[in-house]
Order: sequence, then structure tokens, then C-alpha cells
Amino acid sequence: MEKNVKKNNAVRNIAIGVAVGAAVTMLKKSNREKVAQNVRSVKTKVDEIRQNPAPLKARVKETVQAVSEKGKGVADLGIVKEKVSELQKLTPIVVETLKETRDIFNEKKRTLREQQQVTEGIEITSESVVEANAGMEEARELMLQIPEEQTEELMLEKSTELKNETLIVAQNEAEEKKETKQSV
Repeated sequence: MEKNVKKNNAVRNIAIGVAVGAAVTMLKKSNREKVAQNVRSVKTKVDEIRQNPAPLKARVKETVQAVSEKGKGVADLGIVKEKVSELQKLTPIVVETLKETRDIFNEKKRTLREQQQVTEGIEITSESVVEANAGMEEARELMLQIPEEQTEELMLEKSTELKNETLIVAQNEAEEKKETKQSV
């Protein structure tokens, strides 16, 4: 209860101070004229608003719309923040997947190079059954019609088949040479 009494005394003292300050200010003629002029201009504005409230309503409406748009912008900002946090979580996963994919491709390249080195050391002494460029144009046209992923797979399969055939031919020739040496 003492708090309420103190608050009431404080409010009362402030009101008395304002009233005394206003009375002292009004003693000067120029201040009285300014206050009277301000009161007249406020009265004029109030009369204008009473007679034609549409401009004020329009301004209030514009202000409300601007505030609501800013509120939507803040909501959109929240969505953007969520997306950024999702991206921050997903980025390491994507980077890791890309690294794994790169490693797989590098491993495939390495094995293909090793296979090429193995087949380069083998000499093929059999004669070619077809001309040097026979059928290459048709093969090229067919390869262009096949999607790139399938082309790579076909090339890998055909390369493997060719290498296997080359190895078999080389082994057969080596066996024939051994047999020839043994018979001599």
C-alpha cells in the first residue's frame, strides 16, 4: 500500500510541476501567441479530417500495408534462414558424394591404363581379315546414336572382350612356340 501512495505522490508532483511550468511559460506574450497559433492549426486539421476522412484513411491503409509487407518479409527471412541451415547440413554430404564419385572415376581410369599397358606389350602377328578402315564409318554413326552412358559401357565391354581375345591369341601362339621347340 505504501508503494501506491508513493506512486500517487510522484504522479501528483509531476502534474503540479507541469502546470507550474506551463503557467510560467504563458507569462511571455510570444509564447502565448505560438500556443494559440498551434491550437488553431490543430483545430483546422481536425476539422479537415472530420469533413474529408478519406486521405487519412488512405494514409493509414498504406501504412498498415507497408507494415504487413515488412512482416511478410521477416517471415520470408525466416524461410531463407531455414533453407540456409538445410544447405549447411547437406553441403558436407554432397561434397563427400562428389569426392567418392571422383575417386571411383580415377580408379576406373587407373585400371583402364593398367589394362592398356598389359595389352600393349603383346604382339599380334595374325593378319587382318578386313581392310584397315572397313566399317569404321558405320560404327562411328552407330556410336553417335547411342547415349553417352551406354557408349562408355559398350566401349568398356568391347575393350575387355578385345583384351581377352588378344590374351587368348597370345597364349595360343606361346603354346605353339613351346610345342615347336619341344618337337625340335
